[in-house]
Amino acid sequence: ILQHSLDILSRLLKKTDSDSEEHIAVVDIFPILLQIALESEDVYLLLHTTSTLRTFIAASHKKIKERKVTKKILEVAKKMLKPETNESTAVFLGNFIIQIFSKISPKIDTDILMGIVEKIRKCRIPTIVQSLVLVYARLFHTNPDKIIGFLVETSVNNKLSLKVLLDKWLLH
Repeated sequence: ILQHSLDILSRLLKKTDSDSEEHIAVVDIFPILLQIALESEDVYLLLHTTSTLRTFIAASHKKIKERKVTKKILEVAKKMLKPETNESTAVFLGNFIIQIFSKISPKIDTDILMGIVEKIRKCRIPTIVQSLVLVYARLFHTNPDKIIGFLVETSVNNKLSLKVLLDKWLLH
């Protein structure tokens, strides 16, 4: 039932005027959503929570930044990227991370970048690989030298991060 409630919250947020009391009331739920994402291990709940968080950031990033929850947002992204987190929860993760970098925290978190490479390396679901590769595609466009430098300087299981990323990118 909670998963469906999250979908309803996303729709309410999209359908209300950003200056209305209703919109602000829905945005006030955002810290609770972060807590749910940090505490839950349920695959479907994490999947829906990530989608909802992404929608909230896209629709109301200014109001969310005012709540000073950037650190918790980054914690959720890092949790979702952990190897032990079921890869099925990552369907919306790429778009969630893109929203974080573009609207919440323009400073690129290298732990998140490494987590993406590690998740891509282990991932077997093509749509999730594509979602995560999209993060790097966006970052190549905005910060090519910095991102390529990062990928050349880091490795996963004795493989250059750039090779891991490109191999999976071209495979899927």
